[in-house]
Amino acid sequence: MLRKLLVTMIVLSLTLTACGAISAAQAFTKTGNDFMTALRDGNYDAAYALMHPGLQQEMGTAADLQKMMEDNAAQPKDWSFSSVNATTDADKVTTAKMEGSVNYQDGKSGVVTLELVQDGDTWMIISFNLNW
Repeated sequence: MLRKLLVTMIVLSLTLTACGAISAAQAFTKTGNDFMTALRDGNYDAAYALMHPGLQQEMGTAADLQKMMEDNAAQPKDWSFSSVNATTDADKVTTAKMEGSVNYQDGKSGVVTLELVQDGDTWMIISFNLNW
């Protein structure tokens, strides 16, 4: 009876750990997709709000983000992430990287890379790269 209870507790623990990992992946994937959606829709205030304060400071303002995107004809039309990974370092800082393909509104296609950091329950973009 004790052995069966122990096995059940181990299985439950593994299941809860897996669910937690899935939940974290869903959270940063949602932030990444929300960021790309805001860029696609030209909602630069929303995209800017999803950026980490350090990246915001580097970028300037939402209007500066808009200018950069428009000057480089980098407005995404659609995208797909093929690689999604999260890691936690020795200082307990959790980061995630999302990589995939992107099609731009002007017909070009390329690669998208987003890097995110977790701050409490919130995921924020710390870098993004849109190439063609």
